[in-house]
Amino acid sequence: GAKHDLNLSNLPPGRYTLLITGCDFQGNCSTTPIRIPIYAREFFYKQWWFYLLCSLPFIFFYYFCRMATSSYKPRTAYLLIGSNKGDRKAFLAQAVEKIHRMIGRVGEKSRLYETQAWGVTNQSDFLNQALAVETSLSPQKVLGQILKIENEMGRVRTEKWAERTIDIDILMYDNFVVNEPNLVIPHPELPKRNFALIPLMDIAGEVEHPVLHQTIEDMYMDCEDPLDVILLD
Repeated sequence: GAKHDLNLSNLPPGRYTLLITGCDFQGNCSTTPIRIPIYAREFFYKQWWFYLLCSLPFIFFYYFCRMATSSYKPRTAYLLIGSNKGDRKAFLAQAVEKIHRMIGRVGEKSRLYETQAWGVTNQSDFLNQALAVETSLSPQKVLGQILKIENEMGRVRTEKWAERTIDIDILMYDNFVVNEPNLVIPHPELPKRNFALIPLMDIAGEVEHPVLHQTIEDMYMDCEDPLDVILLD
């Protein structure tokens, strides 16, 4: 007899009886139908749990990304850049570009200030500028990038307080307090140095020191540093 494909995919779930009548190859036809019980079940791809199961990896991935990004909330690092060798303004501008690219978005920038060298005074005056940098890097990673930038810009550490093409210090990192062998934040010499306090006042005068609990302006008023800081801009 003829062959027919039976498609049950459109049937609602339930129990059915299939009635079959027909003729054999010799032409003998039956008038009594053959009854065959069948069960139609909803195909798995039509069930709600199938879609839920398929969506679980995407749900987990979404929340994992949310948690991962929230743990790297951007912080504000206050940096002081300085140069007393070669084209000082050009070195400062180059440092700002590298900081923006390697550490984070450079927001506010102070004006440029000139100051006599600290420690070893028989060398050229420094040009200094304070920066507010929005970064997702940890303090230690910020320090690592600073060292890379200084190295790329030709700084050679021969002796303490020697002339340098570029010098980058972390003055503060939000309200973090860090005490590690290679890194102390806030910078321990910040309250003693006008050449750091004055540029920092341009961009963070009301920010409070997390250890001394004084604003930058108050720290400047208490500072006894005798070195002059001259505004160039």
